[in-house]
Amino acid sequence: MARAATQYISTRTFNNAFYSYDVNSGLTLNTSSTSDNCPPGRILKETGRKLYPGIHPSIKTIMTGVYDAVTLISGFIDSNAGIFALYNAHRAPELTDGLDFNPRGTSQQEGVAHKGQSVYTLGDVVAGGQFYPINTQDISDSTPIINADFSQTSNYTITITQDTELNALVVPPNKGTMIYLSVSGNGVAKLTLNINFDGVIQEVVPYAGSKIVISMFSDGTILYPLSQSTPGVPQTSIYEIVVF
Repeated sequence: MARAATQYISTRTFNNAFYSYDVNSGLTLNTSSTSDNCPPGRILKETGRKLYPGIHPSIKTIMTGVYDAVTLISGFIDSNAGIFALYNAHRAPELTDGLDFNPRGTSQQEGVAHKGQSVYTLGDVVAGGQFYPINTQDISDSTPIINADFSQTSNYTITITQDTELNALVVPPNKGTMIYLSVSGNGVAKLTLNINFDGVIQEVVPYAGSKIVISMFSDGTILYPLSQSTPGVPQTSIYEIVVF
């Protein structure tokens, strides 16, 4: 019978947190691990080995033995470190992980790699690091009218080469969601925010070679553009010389 084992998922590149161990050298970075073969989103499976402070020389915290079924590299991690998250506590390590065919509640015939569970809580979310989306979506199109879905991520990019009307066909349903749109252009084309946009920013003309970033707030129905960055044109410096 297949045995159950705990599994972890990396939340960032982890080659500098993947160790080998022997009693003479203690913990050393695994020489087989690199930034290329230790990417974010990699699932690591427990081997059953543990290293304990007071038992294993030079160990200061409990280290967990794991292996990567993709590269077949094994080693030790601090499973409570901030770059790892609990992935599954009941799946047998002999079983393949499979694919997620409903990553956002909508069926996908091809499936995508599992990335871990969502978080839904009435409590606070407290972090010592950054919150950021796993991907950026480009909504550029050659047509003068673009109907976009803004419920897929937080970061969007668009490049315009003609006067373009942008409609928020789908708005993030959760109130308070922040959206960032990076707009690039040729210095002449104008982007107009139309259907399901509201706020003081109605249109922007990004200068060639620069970007305008628009931050927006969703109330579940409408996107409210709150601010935009500088279009990137050179500004004349204003300063004062003080002689002491």
